[in-house]
Amino acid sequence: MYHQKRLDRLLINGACLELSAAISVTHLARHPSDHAPLKISFVSRLDNKPRPFRFLNVWMTKPELLEVIRNAWVQEVNGSPFRVLCSKLLATRRAIQAWNKHSFGNIFKAVQKAEVAVQLVEEVADQDDTEESQVALRKA
Repeated sequence: MYHQKRLDRLLINGACLELSAAISVTHLARHPSDHAPLKISFVSRLDNKPRPFRFLNVWMTKPELLEVIRNAWVQEVNGSPFRVLCSKLLATRRAIQAWNKHSFGNIFKAVQKAEVAVQLVEEVADQDDTEESQVALRKA
């Protein structure tokens, strides 16, 4: 049985420190590699503005997405062409966000929860290198 040591480190210079009010480093799950990737977070958003809309590829796994987009896009909007475009994009974004919440829930929290579960199982596997702990690690 061998014990793993955390050797992954982050080195930044003073100029990088000045870019952000807070920098945090998180060791992500190692499995299946023996190296832990580092997640570096630069906290600079001090306002409560909404995050920009991001299209998630997982949405394409559900065929009803196209219908959600089509229904939002065909809504009648009056005004200049630019206003019509902006209104349709906003309506489409809101429709996709509502559909996402209903169809997938909070994907980011689910991923975060799964990552924590893998890290916990990794810690157990580090202390108890048995076949059962390796199976649990692969399953997680």
